[in-house]
Amino acid sequence: MAVKPRRRKPAAAAPGAPAAFVTLKSLSQPAADPASVLAEIRKIYFRTSATTIEADLQHAIALLRILPDEDMHERATVYMEGLNDMRKEWAGRPGPKRR
Repeated sequence: MAVKPRRRKPAAAAPGAPAAFVTLKSLSQPAADPASVLAEIRKIYFRTSATTIEADLQHAIALLRILPDEDMHERATVYMEGLNDMRKEWAGRPGPKRR
C-alpha cells in the first residue's frame, strides 16, 4: 500500500513581521488620512532590519509620496533620514570572509 506524501501548509508570517513585498495596488490607493500614513512610516522605521532595509525604504518612499502637504513631509523627514542612515550603516558592514 502506497502512502501519500502529506502536503505542508505554508508557514504563516509572524504577527507584526514586515512585509517583504508591497503590491502596487495597495500603494496607489490613498490612505484614509495623512496621520495614518505617517504612523505607517513610523512603524516601518521601528521594525526595519538589515535584511529588510531596502524594501522598507522603498515602501516608506512610496508612502511619503502620498502625503498631501509640506507640513506632513517635514514630520516624516525624521523617519526617512533615520531609515537612510540605517541603510548606509548596514551597507558598510563587511560580510563574512570567504576562503
